[in-house]
Amino acid sequence: SITAARVSAEKYENQVLIVAQKNVDSKKPTIEDIYEYGTLSQIIETTPYDDGTVQLQLDSIDRFKITDLSLEDGYYVATGSVKLSEFGDETNEKQALLETSALLRSKVGSSSIILASEDIQDLFDNEDGSLVVDGIANNFDILSLKQKYRILSTLNVTNRIKLLNSILESEIKIENIEEGINSKIKSKLNSQQREFYLREKLKAIKDELNQLNGFKGDAEDVQEKLDSNPYPKHIKEKIEAELRRFDQAPQGSAEANVIKNYIDLVMDLPYWQKTDDNVDINRTEKILDRNHYGLEKIKERIIEYLAVKQANPGAKGPILALVGPPGTGKTSLVISIAEALEKKYQKIALGGVRDEAEIRGHRKTYIGAMPGKIITAMRKAKVTNPLILLDEIDKMSSDFRGDPTSAMLEVLDYQQNSKFQDHFVEEEYDLSNVMFIATANYYDEIPAPLLDRLEIINLSSYTENEKVEIASTHLIPRVIKETGVDKKKFKISKKDLSFLIRGYTRESGVRDLQRKINTLARKMIVSELENDKEPITKLDRQTIEKLLKKPPFSNDKRDSKPQIGATTGLAWTSVGGSTLSIEVTLFKGKGKLILTGSLKDVMKESASIAFGYIKANAAKWNIDPDIFEKNDIHVHVPEGATPKDGPSAAICCALLLDSLVTGQKIDPLFAVTGDM
Repeated sequence: SITAARVSAEKYENQVLIVAQKNVDSKKPTIEDIYEYGTLSQIIETTPYDDGTVQLQLDSIDRFKITDLSLEDGYYVATGSVKLSEFGDETNEKQALLETSALLRSKVGSSSIILASEDIQDLFDNEDGSLVVDGIANNFDILSLKQKYRILSTLNVTNRIKLLNSILESEIKIENIEEGINSKIKSKLNSQQREFYLREKLKAIKDELNQLNGFKGDAEDVQEKLDSNPYPKHIKEKIEAELRRFDQAPQGSAEANVIKNYIDLVMDLPYWQKTDDNVDINRTEKILDRNHYGLEKIKERIIEYLAVKQANPGAKGPILALVGPPGTGKTSLVISIAEALEKKYQKIALGGVRDEAEIRGHRKTYIGAMPGKIITAMRKAKVTNPLILLDEIDKMSSDFRGDPTSAMLEVLDYQQNSKFQDHFVEEEYDLSNVMFIATANYYDEIPAPLLDRLEIINLSSYTENEKVEIASTHLIPRVIKETGVDKKKFKISKKDLSFLIRGYTRESGVRDLQRKINTLARKMIVSELENDKEPITKLDRQTIEKLLKKPPFSNDKRDSKPQIGATTGLAWTSVGGSTLSIEVTLFKGKGKLILTGSLKDVMKESASIAFGYIKANAAKWNIDPDIFEKNDIHVHVPEGATPKDGPSAAICCALLLDSLVTGQKIDPLFAVTGDM
């Protein structure tokens, strides 16, 4: 700037630093926006013009490496050091200069070299090889800004000359191609065919381009990125090898596209980037309590993890597995854990995965090859220590295409996953800093080899009281936010929430409950918009029944009077505990035991054991043995469409049979469960 030129004359003995910006659009560049090397110059002459501009004539002094940059009163002040050229073997330097001279003399007068023959001779008469190569580069118009900067930042003179030679060779090849194109076409055309000539020239250029490497500019960026970042040694070597292969591949070919996609993927993976875990225990407790009601065991385990992390920052984290029925908040809990620890979060859905390649990826030689889910998640996370959710790990299966469970063994073992190998990447990748948390619905369906590597935390079904609290604290505010219903009118008392839960839902979690609350909100909004109907102003039991119709579930199935041959058993289901009605009748027959109600093998055996026990003790209890010989006994469990199994019905069947043959009634206030 003009201010900088004036201050230079006043304070800095007419010395200025000339440096290029990486981004020319930046109006106030920082040290990250400029190149590291510049040219320290002396102002020789200043020429002002009427329009307010000033022309400076400069004399270059030497290279200058910038370490700091600051803006002071309209001009920039740079801090750094002068970098002198490094001279190596004189013989090598002279040999390189001879090659440069030969290249230049072969192309004197070309469009990209503006030196005349005598100017070249004057340059080479100088004994300082550094001045020779810098002078040539200054007059070589075809050089890009990045190429000029590479020459400027190369301190070793011999290496600088070799770099210039490689650029000259590339330029000569390009001009030879141009001459060849012109020669081929001009031999076929005359001066009256100008338009046709231009079209043929364009076609020939495209044909030649198809034989060249279109990745040249990007390759330079890749190499620069490799040199300026701490990629692992084996990754650098692999990418450099792929770049050499790309140089030999025709542009637009399938092989070139595969190599380019591979380089992009491998360089996008995180190797040194990471986030700092927030190990504030009090903050974590507040976040978990705010987002989740109950779940004390899992909260306690996360706090223990943080405590260990504080005591030993280098300790490997646990691989937790949250096992529980659907809708109990497993996934949302993992998201809250990521928020509390300030970790990047990624989810991998394992439901239905049956191909090992979905975990390890495909080999890149195949058409349409892709990396596996693990590497894809790491690429999206962009850090080496994210939290990755392995959702529904119990839903994985195996077939002829491979066993994904075996691939997961390596992922979940901290002794092995520091050298995880994806088939697409082909190089070892470190997963040891990743915090994995798995979820599953059924413990028994988790593959046995994986169980040994998981720390199981069971999430039981929510009780009715817990569901009421969750609905009041989380679900209703969420529905109000999603639907826009009037929050002053959309209020449900805890008593009415209990009615809604008992009468309209049968689940272990709260997903269906949220859907029912959402339905109430939508119907309330509709009632306010329909002018011909009375709007809903409150949500009580009567209003809920009116909007959702008759409750599909009843909790009063128990008979009020004692009966012979009928009682209630206790059952376990995926949505929690339940009652089970069992009935027994006696009729003329041949002593058969008839079992109905979609009973499975274990439950049938339990009924047979109970029948045998009653027969064996008939004399002891004064029961006529002929009852079992002359009659058939029919045991039925209602809701025949629902399969039932388990050993806990044996006591229930024995009690029923005893009631039936002795005529004693069973008190309906009691429910029975147990094996024999």
